[in-house]
Amino acid sequence: MEDTTTQPVTVPIEPVPSPSPVVPNAVPKINVTGYAARSVTSLVHYQKQIPFLLIRIGLVFVYSYAAISMSIHPSGFVHYIPTMIEDIIKAEIALKLFAVYEILLSIWLLSGKKPVYSAALATVTIFGITATNTESFNIVFRNVSIFFSALALTYMEVQESRVGKKKNV
Repeated sequence: MEDTTTQPVTVPIEPVPSPSPVVPNAVPKINVTGYAARSVTSLVHYQKQIPFLLIRIGLVFVYSYAAISMSIHPSGFVHYIPTMIEDIIKAEIALKLFAVYEILLSIWLLSGKKPVYSAALATVTIFGITATNTESFNIVFRNVSIFFSALALTYMEVQESRVGKKKNV
């Protein structure tokens, strides 16, 4: 018969390295390569883009709503047309052209193409609307907050484009 008792086996144990000193508030370095690195970089990029997207959506809503509303109910917007425009073109035609302009601006803002320019144009547009309607300021005063949202987006896009240029250098 064979001996079924087990014999003790000796396994060499290597010494455990001492832990490195703990540095308070230190960010651990993680070595990530390949697909994981691209995924983390992509996630960080998308998280940075959320404020840009939220402001763009807000501006797109304002411009699209105004364009659609002035197309459906032009009589509610005719009195906002500056007299210098009415001297050149009929009010109804000016409203239709401006509605098309606002829809195109909305599409451009959402597209993300040349974002500095689309944001700057949105800023200038809302400033122009507000500045030419100071006699109706009790109604258009809300445009001031829209102006500063567009201005903030322009500023953010300029800063983002500068960061992009530095990375490419």
